[in-house]
Amino acid sequence: MRQNDLVNPRRGYYLIILFAVIFNTSSRLAAGYLFDKCRRMSILLMVFLLQAFNLMLFVNYVTPILLASGTVFTGLCYGAFFALFPLATAVFFGVTNFGINYGLIFLAWGFVGMILNNDS
Repeated sequence: MRQNDLVNPRRGYYLIILFAVIFNTSSRLAAGYLFDKCRRMSILLMVFLLQAFNLMLFVNYVTPILLASGTVFTGLCYGAFFALFPLATAVFFGVTNFGINYGLIFLAWGFVGMILNNDS
């Protein structure tokens, strides 16, 4: 596949990104609402398990439709994480030093990505 095929509007690949962004945004709103209404740890655990299950299934996503659905589902879980992590940080560590605590949690995410990088 050439580089120009990915941006060709007739191919429709841009729709995968569009739907991933839509589901990312909607999951942020839904996760925040559910975090306030339901048991907090169960919502966080559910999103972790759904994302882990989806990532394990990515090996089997061999058709474009399955790959697109897996990508959209990843966007859904990723958006939920970005809504739940600040809320969980405020609940577990309090709001007194929220900026520092959430900053350290957010930095840890980047450091793990650097440490577990497979491009060596």
